Amino acid sequence: MKQKFYRLTNIKKLDANYNILLGERSNGKSYAVKEECIKQAWADPDRRFILLRRWDLEIKPNLSESYFKDAPIETITDDECDGVSVYMGKIFLTKHDPDTNKDKKIKCIGYTRALSMEQHYTSGVYNDVQNVIFEEFISRDFYLPQEPLKLMQFISTVARRKKINVYMIGNTISRLCPYFTEWNLTGIPKQKQGTIDTYTYNTSEVTEQGDQVSVTIAVEFCENSGHNSNMFFGTSTKMITGGQWQTKEVPHLSESIYKYSELYHLVFKIMNFKFFCRLLSDDNGAVFWYIEPKTTDIPDGERVITDDDFYIVDHPYASKFLPLSAAEKTALDLMRQGKVCYSDNLTGADFDNCIKRVL
Repeated sequence: MKQKFYRLTNIKKLDANYNILLGERSNGKSYAVKEECIKQAWADPDRRFILLRRWDLEIKPNLSESYFKDAPIETITDDECDGVSVYMGKIFLTKHDPDTNKDKKIKCIGYTRALSMEQHYTSGVYNDVQNVIFEEFISRDFYLPQEPLKLMQFISTVARRKKINVYMIGNTISRLCPYFTEWNLTGIPKQKQGTIDTYTYNTSEVTEQGDQVSVTIAVEFCENSGHNSNMFFGTSTKMITGGQWQTKEVPHLSESIYKYSELYHLVFKIMNFKFFCRLLSDDNGAVFWYIEPKTTDIPDGERVITDDDFYIVDHPYASKFLPLSAAEKTALDLMRQGKVCYSDNLTGADFDNCIKRVL
């Protein structure tokens, strides 16, 4: 299968405020965004961009310069420039001088910033910025406390009263992401590759003409690029080369569920995810949990374990993994010990990420 690289053509037509690009590694998401932002900044000094990363370590000059290594600088600038350098938080297009063996700064095209330092940028003026590139916004490890709020505050500092473009680029590492929850992007867990979903939210702000301000978020689950490599193997390959959400091999039932006896059940409700959990016993007396997605509403009176404080107040059977009885404690201990089977690998990955929030 011939590899086809991602282009911004379809999502640009929507003119959204936030453009979320999800998919496999090395499919051209970052390349397409870099190319677009550099083109605009080269043509117009009032359309510079910000390269935003989560941690200040990630915006060190050598790492930021490496990020632009594959950008088509010569093509964009008609050979006036051939590289990028970062100095004091500014991104410059450069031209190598063979006589001095040094790179000459030709034009400033943008800035590097770290979201963890957001509060230190509040007094800055970014009238010349039109685009923000937030790279690797989906984390496999840690997020900042109240990270979606920090991003909104940072974008507010940059945009002030004008409309800018925010590109959020993420690999399909984990569907448990605070941005998906805080922004109510409920369709992402079920979104198909090659599609774009849009979400529009009205705000309390009004324009100078008195019209209500609305914010549009476009989410593109980039189609499979056909990327192949001899270097990848195992269960992560489908994420790296195919864009599928990252999973690992988990235990499954060896027989039909109807072959087992159900001893107890409950529902997990974590962020946008719901799981139906059944405590089962086989013919040999072995006891374990079976976890599958819950796709229907939670009935009144159902036992629910959740991280949602509002739900806990409204629902007498909800708690943050606090057992209601000695018998339930024994059952939940089996879950903690990993005595669990799943309906599929993706459910296993999602549940493993979710349960960490309530243990």
